[in-house]
Amino acid sequence: MNNEILTFCSINFNKVISSSLLANEIKNQEYLKVFYHSVKSDIENDDIEKLVQKIGLPFKVFINGDPKIYQSVTDFKEGYQMILTDKLKVAIQCQKFDELSSNSRGTFGARGHIWINLVYLGDSSDFEVIKNSDRSNIELWKFRITKLSISSILESYIKKCKANP
Repeated sequence: MNNEILTFCSINFNKVISSSLLANEIKNQEYLKVFYHSVKSDIENDDIEKLVQKIGLPFKVFINGDPKIYQSVTDFKEGYQMILTDKLKVAIQCQKFDELSSNSRGTFGARGHIWINLVYLGDSSDFEVIKNSDRSNIELWKFRITKLSISSILESYIKKCKANP
């Protein structure tokens, strides 16, 4: 996968709310911290069963511009080795929680190779209902990985990260 560029992102946009919006609503970021550390643990232990529960499905994967949609848990499990490469795993493991960044599109780490957002898990597909829903209700709103990507800068991030543990 030397020159390939892979992007893996949630396509359920109407149910995703940027994590930066969350910062104004939840004073305690422990929920995000617990989520992020559990993702790292799942990756370290290669626990696909737990990790897949943290993915915002459906996801679309682009490899050199060619799309493939992963609709289900089964789809994700089948594509796991291609999606979560060893380099991406190292980059996520290397990323410290207190060095995650946020912008209007969400919370991200490893130079944008992993993105985390709140995802609405309720029944409604009406954007107004979703937008006005109580985002402190952790039964309806959960953090999910909404994007994973591999690019040419991933290797330089890993080198820098390993040099400055």
